[in-house]
Amino acid sequence: MPAHVTTDVKAKQLRDNLAAGSGKLDDYLELANLLFETNRFGEAVEILRHALDVPFGSVERAVLLTALGGCINVVTLGRDEPRVLGEQAVALTEGIETCEALATRAKAQALVASCGWLDDPARAEEIAASALALFDRVLEADRLPASVDRYELLFESARMNCLLRRFEEGASRCAEALRAASDQYQKFNSLVELGTIYREAGMLTEAREALARAVRVPDVTALALVRPYNELALTEEALGKKAEARAKVRKAIDILQSDPTLPRGYLPDLFREDGYISYELDDIEEAAKSFKAAVDSYSAADPRHWNSLMWLARCDYDLGQLEAARTSATLVKQSPVASEEDRASADWLL
Repeated sequence: MPAHVTTDVKAKQLRDNLAAGSGKLDDYLELANLLFETNRFGEAVEILRHALDVPFGSVERAVLLTALGGCINVVTLGRDEPRVLGEQAVALTEGIETCEALATRAKAQALVASCGWLDDPARAEEIAASALALFDRVLEADRLPASVDRYELLFESARMNCLLRRFEEGASRCAEALRAASDQYQKFNSLVELGTIYREAGMLTEAREALARAVRVPDVTALALVRPYNELALTEEALGKKAEARAKVRKAIDILQSDPTLPRGYLPDLFREDGYISYELDDIEEAAKSFKAAVDSYSAADPRHWNSLMWLARCDYDLGQLEAARTSATLVKQSPVASEEDRASADWLL
């Protein structure tokens, strides 16, 4: 039986269970996961939102809130709602010292730290350190209950170590997670995270190897492949291999553009990265196209919109299109959202 038919049958069975009033959290989580893996992202989020109406106990509700927050973050790249959901999950598990509650609180704190890093890095570091302490505490237990997945603890611990730039510890936890992986997705995610940790640690050859292994893992979704291809682009760029880097970032762009059901939020940053690499390759016309795509994709309330417009102005200037360059630079100079650096660059070009 084809995989998609098997998935549809399982999804129908889970929907029937829920319609019959099963009220099991695992049914909601499994159905959301199946929908996510078949690119029905909005449905996955709505299933988890619907589950909020079920009167689960504190720990189960915290598990649900964390799952919903993580799903929203991946689908929309939004940080505010996922952070709030994670904070609610943390509050629900405070004072409960069971192994399941500690693991749930740690994962909720990991979500809060990840979503809060750009806005308040100092607070995010504190929360990440607290999550790590909880992960270590649970992992040291003689026996984990069936409801606690050792792989998830190791994987999230690796992520928090990376966030705190503890790369050696992060790589070690990631290697443990890879050994504990029970399916292709867990293996894939471990390799991607390991490659990211190696890249950020400056271990570029090791990063390339881990990420190359990740993109060869069979039967993962198209959306999942976007991150490792982008990480490969960053790795190749750091190695000085600009052409290879551009090929990888364009692979990520092609994946997203080839399927209209995939979330579009990842595209603006990829367009901008493609523009930077093309400019470094002295391919100014291609750089201009990419920065124009980034300008059109970012909101005008985002400083990255204005940074992309400044780079587009620079490209137009290099191509001899002086009027277009000045028009763009004037807009950047007058924007209260543009960074001081971009406004200064615009002033210089004018």
